[in-house]
This record gives sequence, structure tokens and C-alpha cells, in this order.
Amino acid sequence: MSMRALLSLFAARLRAAVRETDVLARLGGDEFAVLLPGLKPEQAGLLAKMLVERLSRPYVMGPLTVSVSASIGMASCPESASDANALIAAADAAMYRAKKSGRGRVEL
Repeated sequence: MSMRALLSLFAARLRAAVRETDVLARLGGDEFAVLLPGLKPEQAGLLAKMLVERLSRPYVMGPLTVSVSASIGMASCPESASDANALIAAADAAMYRAKKSGRGRVEL
């Protein structure tokens, strides 16, 4: 099994879980960003928790079953940042806090 195949399955699960109007991007490596226009922070938080659960389910690839964890960092505009770069930086910092707290978590 290749990392590329696993990332493709991960991305497909992610795309299936968000709205058609949301923006999904791979930032690099195993990091993705989802822009959720119009969602309130509470709604985004519920979605993030559901994503952690859904994305952390085992991936079956032929004879192999692979387990991964998902950690999500959230940021909202204008509360967390006032421009795109600062928003991504705030979400990235929150993601690293989530990973440090034990993975499989959501941090704002």
C-alpha cells in the first residue's frame, strides 16, 4: 500500500463529509484545510468532531487494514484572524495543540 493511495482514500472520506459549497485543499504532506463559509463556530465544531471520528476509522486496502488518527485545528474569521494567512496560521497552531494533547482531538 502506498501513502498516496491512503491519502486519496482519506481525501475522499473528507470530501464526502463536507458540503459541496465548502472548499477542501491539501496543504502538503498529510495536512488538509477545509473552508466552511457560512457555518457558525458551534456548527463547525460539531462537524470537526464528526470528521475526527469518520477519518480515524480503519482504511481497508486489499489485504491490509490501516489505522490513522485525525487531529483538527480550527480557526474562525474574524475571531481568530483577519486575513487568510493569519487564519491558516491560527488553525495550524490549533492543530499542533490537538496533536500534543493526544491526537484524535479538535482544538480551537
